[in-house]
Amino acid sequence: MGIEVRAYRRIRSSSLALLCLFALLASTTSCKKDPPPKPDDERPAAQANSKDPHWVYPPSTPPARIAVVFVHGLFGDTDGTWTDAKSGRSFFEFAKAAPGIGDKIEVFAFGFTSKMAGGGSLDIREASNKLYDHLRFHGLMQYDNIVFVGHSMGGLVAMRTVIGNADLSEKTPLMILYASPQEGSQVAQIGKLLIPNGALGQMTPADANDYLQQLSDDWVRLKQRGRAPFVECAYETKKTFGVMIVPWSSATRFCDAVAPGIGDADHLSIVKPDRPEHDAVIRFVVSMREHVLPRLEATSWETPDFIGEDRHWVYSLGNVTNRNPAVLKNASKVRQRYEIAALAGKDLLILPALEPGKPRELSPGQSETLEFVVLGDLRPEYRFDLKLSSLETRTVLVRIPNMAAAQAERDAQQAAFAQKIRDFIASPEQVARFERLPEAQTQAVIADFARTTFAERIPGLNEGGQWLLASDALARINFLDSAAAALSQAKTRLPAAIEQPSVERLDSAIRLRANERPDRPTTPQPRPTDARAAAPLETAPRTARQQAVYLDLAEQAQKIDALKPEGLVLEGDVMHARGDRAAAAAAYRDAGAIRPSPVVTRKLDAVSTERHR
Repeated sequence: MGIEVRAYRRIRSSSLALLCLFALLASTTSCKKDPPPKPDDERPAAQANSKDPHWVYPPSTPPARIAVVFVHGLFGDTDGTWTDAKSGRSFFEFAKAAPGIGDKIEVFAFGFTSKMAGGGSLDIREASNKLYDHLRFHGLMQYDNIVFVGHSMGGLVAMRTVIGNADLSEKTPLMILYASPQEGSQVAQIGKLLIPNGALGQMTPADANDYLQQLSDDWVRLKQRGRAPFVECAYETKKTFGVMIVPWSSATRFCDAVAPGIGDADHLSIVKPDRPEHDAVIRFVVSMREHVLPRLEATSWETPDFIGEDRHWVYSLGNVTNRNPAVLKNASKVRQRYEIAALAGKDLLILPALEPGKPRELSPGQSETLEFVVLGDLRPEYRFDLKLSSLETRTVLVRIPNMAAAQAERDAQQAAFAQKIRDFIASPEQVARFERLPEAQTQAVIADFARTTFAERIPGLNEGGQWLLASDALARINFLDSAAAALSQAKTRLPAAIEQPSVERLDSAIRLRANERPDRPTTPQPRPTDARAAAPLETAPRTARQQAVYLDLAEQAQKIDALKPEGLVLEGDVMHARGDRAAAAAAYRDAGAIRPSPVVTRKLDAVSTERHR
């Protein structure tokens, strides 16, 4: 009986202490028992927080490279949580003054409604949704690097926000959690019984807390996908009114490094530093140096294939009929992103194809090889912007050093390709096969043969790139229906490439082949003739070798019903190149009689005008 009485008294005493603690947080200190020492912040931190989220300091111009977001906890205050009342100094101030860090960060304080009881308080989910709204509203999503500093429940709010928003996880290299109850808190379990506040129920011990269990599962999945930020932690070393609010085990649950205790700090004072050498400030500075600053250093990327020239990088395009590699290596200790933007080279294809506005991420030490492939006509120079994490955007100039040699190489490659197509369609086996196949399947067979040709000629080129080069080469010998079939396959296997100007231009030019969309042949879509769009598909052979091979190919194509229009147009192109405008006009008229198209009409008009000059 004595043991039960003593246990009852301990429970009653703990409950009374906790009641006084929550009362203290609500700015009441009228407990009958010996009152607790007043917290450092004499202004009650737990009155309903009325301060909106805000920039602590106006963002600089140009803005710094990192946005640091401070998120207070339950019953906290947007500014007061982080301010030492005795000295009047704040965590914000010390962060902004930290050598080598302060000039690289902008400081934002997030606050949310947090009453002890009554309506209006936000739980973790609601505070998380509000945080994401304010990140977008105040322009924080424009920063390449966003770091969260969370106190108590604020750490859980930050975690939930990163979990729920992929665009944010991409930008968040680091999260620093001070006394965040990652496995819940026994204090919250008792507080839930004493105070009607929904957020307390979300921070009860995790073993019987569905919310924290789900948060844990979601965080582990985020880490498995390589999308979770590095988590640094710190824990309180003193009891608050006789109670350890967040024990070590709970404060370190998701930490990726050894967590230090903050000397002589209870749950309230742990984030109220009074000097630059305060343990909490040191934890912040060390974490920023190790996990964020490397993202900003130019030496954190290795770009051996780009040569600096003024404020540009220059790449020499040495082989216009092959893929041209350029290595990007993340030489830092953190994940970094790169993005291709402002691609001005209308005929330059960059692989891997990236979706606009969606950067690609590389792990520490990981390399990726960009590949430059020319579609369409050759130009002396192409350009695009390369964004490497938070570095200044660089314009890359892709130059062909010797245009005459490059054009000769391209002409020889086209002649060799035309010869392969000629030999393929002239074989008795294929002729017999084409007689049995519907026209669309004939075009698909030729497209696939063209793709395998590039697969053999350019080892290592991905399948999407093979289909794109096949489409471009087929278009140049006027096999535009087969080119359309190849481009349709490329769209399926490399959909992001369709957004690149070179592919858009090729697609637009092929569509001029007929009054129908190549990728939807059963749905007629009249389109106006656009000479500028058709220019990349001009098939005029430049050399005697090309003319001979093209004419032979044209004759073979005319022997196959499905290919006869293409053969006639190609014949017209050869005759036009040789100066025989009458023969060219006759070939174009015959092609138009079989299958009218804007391109054939334009070619016929051109030679007719020349004949009457």
